[in-house]
Amino acid sequence: MSVTEQSGGSDPGGTVSGESQRAVPGARIALILLLSINLFNYIDRQILAAVEPEVRRCLLAPDDPNPRQKMGYLSTAFLVTYMLTAPLFGLLAERYSRWLLIALGVGLWSLASGASGLAGTFAMMLITRCFLGIGEAAYGPVAPTVIADYYPVAKRGQVLAWFYVAIPVGSALGYVIGEQFAVFNKDAQSWRWAFYAVVIPGLLLGLWSSAMREPQRGAADGATCSAPSTRRPWRSRPVGSAASCRRTATTGSGAGRACRWRDRSSASMPATSSSGRIGCCAWSRPPRLPD
Repeated sequence: MSVTEQSGGSDPGGTVSGESQRAVPGARIALILLLSINLFNYIDRQILAAVEPEVRRCLLAPDDPNPRQKMGYLSTAFLVTYMLTAPLFGLLAERYSRWLLIALGVGLWSLASGASGLAGTFAMMLITRCFLGIGEAAYGPVAPTVIADYYPVAKRGQVLAWFYVAIPVGSALGYVIGEQFAVFNKDAQSWRWAFYAVVIPGLLLGLWSSAMREPQRGAADGATCSAPSTRRPWRSRPVGSAASCRRTATTGSGAGRACRWRDRSSASMPATSSSGRIGCCAWSRPPRLPD
């Protein structure tokens, strides 16, 4: 009897069972948290553009020959730092708790935003923008993978659409908030308070993230791979060769049999045995023969 045999017959289309089409418990809370973080992510990123004239007037000399070019370096520093560190955090997310990485990233960029308001020189402002890029790089590559483990494929596109709507909304709010603070009291350099205003909300969101439990990888797709060790909650077992995927299949004699694969090229897919139990069945590609 085939290990993929189902109680109601075969499923040639590879349709996932209704049980795996439901979101993982805690998915809505996680989405609200990640959406809020993404909103403040783009608020923090765009505040500088809104207060740029005041920053240029306070941090650069009046006779500076290239003031706009130097202000452009602030955006360049952020983007280059983000670009270089994002792949690193993507690798760390495969080995450590993603919620912990998100918490550290949100806390870092929130403190960097506050430090931007304290900047007394252009060099200090440049350094704070680099740390802002590092903090946001710890969040950007990780958050979508967390959402993918909470919601099944049938709902994932809609949920990610809500997640990414924070990009234009947060960017617009960044300009509005920055402009309001910039014109409030120019003589008192009120533009600095635009950076201070986002520190406390960011730190609170970071603390909330640190209290979240890591979702089981592939749980929304019906996988039953091993969960992270409870002794080291900051560690997360990667999906691939280091993670074992088990299934229970009912043979012709009715005996249960446990199988395990560790092939890196394996693709996990849910399977339902004749007893109606859903497991994780890994199908390995045949090894290539040498030429």
